[in-house]
Amino acid sequence: MTTNDEFIQNTVIPDGTNPVPTVIPDGTNPVPPVIPAEAGIYPIAPAPTDIAGVAVDVAYSAANVAVDVAQSAANAATNVATNVAQSSVGVAATNVATNVAQSTVGVAATDAAGVVLDKSAIAHAEFIKKVADLTRPYPFIYNKLRLAYRAKNDPYIKWHYQNYPNPMQLKQDAEAIAAKKYPISPTFTFLFYVRDFDIAQMTSFVSSITAQTYKNHQIIIINDGSSNKNIQLEINKLAIRDDTIVTVQNDTPTTKVQAFTNAMQYVRGEFIAYIDSPDNLWPNCLDKIVASLNEELVFNTGVGNQKTNRYSCTDFIYTDSETIDSSGKLNFNPLIKSDYDLATYTASDYISKPIFFRRTLIDQFGGPKMDYEQMFLWELGLRISSQIDPSRILHIPEILYAVREVQNY
Repeated sequence: MTTNDEFIQNTVIPDGTNPVPTVIPDGTNPVPPVIPAEAGIYPIAPAPTDIAGVAVDVAYSAANVAVDVAQSAANAATNVATNVAQSSVGVAATNVATNVAQSTVGVAATDAAGVVLDKSAIAHAEFIKKVADLTRPYPFIYNKLRLAYRAKNDPYIKWHYQNYPNPMQLKQDAEAIAAKKYPISPTFTFLFYVRDFDIAQMTSFVSSITAQTYKNHQIIIINDGSSNKNIQLEINKLAIRDDTIVTVQNDTPTTKVQAFTNAMQYVRGEFIAYIDSPDNLWPNCLDKIVASLNEELVFNTGVGNQKTNRYSCTDFIYTDSETIDSSGKLNFNPLIKSDYDLATYTASDYISKPIFFRRTLIDQFGGPKMDYEQMFLWELGLRISSQIDPSRILHIPEILYAVREVQNY
């Protein structure tokens, strides 16, 4: 069986196009219907190298098949030509057979690819719909084709893979944090509500916290009566591996608000984040926040300048964010937020996630309310931010959080 690496190395793309696949290289997946020539499929370029494993096998599959089929056809036609020549038909017959062979190569490649790369054939929207309709019954192909298409057409994806911290940077950041030892090192508590989440997504979120370069954090995982018993088993494994994890298990489902309220007794952090979906943090998220909290501020008191730090002047923190697809392999849709404005926040939940509330604010104004189960975080953010000085609200203008896309494809 051809490995993915061998497949990529040996693949040749005729005229530089990337046709829609009709066969998966390892033969383990069903073959989708051939897309009709009139579909006018646009070419899809390979995704950035960091997600090559997601897109390259799909983008190159048809070309690989085309080359194999074409080569077989060429060999067969050449054999015919040789046999005819040996039968004394002569050079003319050999030339005819060679032309037939070349023609066969072209036809075979076109048939194997199953597409005609003609941008003017149909409108862009029709192209998307036709490809989706034809490949949707084959999730493996459909999802990888979708990722490849998005990777080519979304400039933010390219930006993300150029700016996301690499392992070497993270190692250096962790060493720098250990060396400088922030004078102010607050603890961050994540209240993570879980009910029948995908286990891999749940684990991914927890791992994105435990992998933070800044280590002063706590994770409280609340399993609110999940019907899948394997979820609690996985939570127990996570807690055994990391002593910053606290587990709370409800045998019967309650509500998000009730679950968060009951778990407050275990909170030891100075800042609290409420999380109700398996999102992801950038690995330097907390480090960026703590670095900002340690910045020195100078105030003119009228009789002289007074120095302080941002930590003592901050009760409410939020950052910019992005969206991550359900597979966790593609980041897109950046949400670049403005600094705090009450009127804008009242009209639209532009702050969204994440929000870190100082614990004393929750004690003073109360936590999430039962009447706002589906939009508890917006209501809580509005209620608290409208009652404190806006200068105590800190916006970190960097993308440090990825909200999980939950809809089905």
